[in-house]
Amino acid sequence: MPREVMAGLALGLLRDRGEELVVTRRGLYAISYLMKAFYVKISQIRAMAIRKGI
Repeated sequence: MPREVMAGLALGLLRDRGEELVVTRRGLYAISYLMKAFYVKISQIRAMAIRKGI
């Protein structure tokens, strides 16, 4: 089992249902939060690049 999966299970982000791994609601919130943070970061970098005229 990959380390990431182990960490996900430990944090309650993934639930092991025998054959399949199920993302819990908490896991979905975590994913959406990370996506949002990532998007904001990209927007900031893009804004900086535009300001510098790249």
